[in-house]
Amino acid sequence: MSSHKRSRGEGSSSQSAPPIPRSRSQRGPSILPPSTEALGGHLTFQSRTTKERYATLCTRSISPCKTDYYDTLRALHIHDSFNFLVDNIGWRCFFDCTENAYIELTREFDMTFKFSTPIALTLDTPRVLKFRLMGRSFSMSLAQLNIALGFTTEELAHTHDYMNSLCDYRDEFNPIRIKVNLGFGFATQLQSTLTKNRALILGSYTTVLATNLGVFDPNNHQLHTICVSEPLDMACLVCMGLVLRRGDSFEFAPTGPSMPPDVSSSQH
Repeated sequence: MSSHKRSRGEGSSSQSAPPIPRSRSQRGPSILPPSTEALGGHLTFQSRTTKERYATLCTRSISPCKTDYYDTLRALHIHDSFNFLVDNIGWRCFFDCTENAYIELTREFDMTFKFSTPIALTLDTPRVLKFRLMGRSFSMSLAQLNIALGFTTEELAHTHDYMNSLCDYRDEFNPIRIKVNLGFGFATQLQSTLTKNRALILGSYTTVLATNLGVFDPNNHQLHTICVSEPLDMACLVCMGLVLRRGDSFEFAPTGPSMPPDVSSSQH
């Protein structure tokens, strides 16, 4: 998961909680040298520019995905409201992803991933997403990506309501429609990360994608596990600045401004 937002009315609650131990993470090596034999040679690139880009990609660590830690949710008294929200907007499969991330698979996907955003982009615009997994090339729409990731179903993807819901955040926005935008958020976040010198992300979802597309069997392979999903525990929330520790108790950090300050007006 990339971010978590607090519900209104929950930000001021504090509670006395017993010490919550940080969950133990399990990681493989963060960096392995590029191998020309990995994935049967599918990580071998021809042009010098592409080879250099891949070599740079291989120096970047792979960050584990975060999954919700229900002991922490209970300690913050938001377990029921959080689960109600997640279930009703259809994000359960996104929040509960616990697949391993694999070095070769993540690198191949990130190296070949391209997301084009034409002016008239819709969920059904064809071939806006291109990538390769296990040596096989794919080209698809956002709607097809949502289905491949398990974020929605074939039946819902062909309804009028679904096809007219791309990034629909009007004042009268219906929260249940946000689930159709998971694929868009996945693609934009991944593309943004790839353009910066940051750790690679969403490796667990890459595994889900390869599995659902029928090119990878998580029970029969020779790839190297880089990391497993990590719980979003209390220590992590404190590091993110979402929760403050007050002695032996925890409370939500004060809500910041919803909009950045207007720099131009302050200069006059």
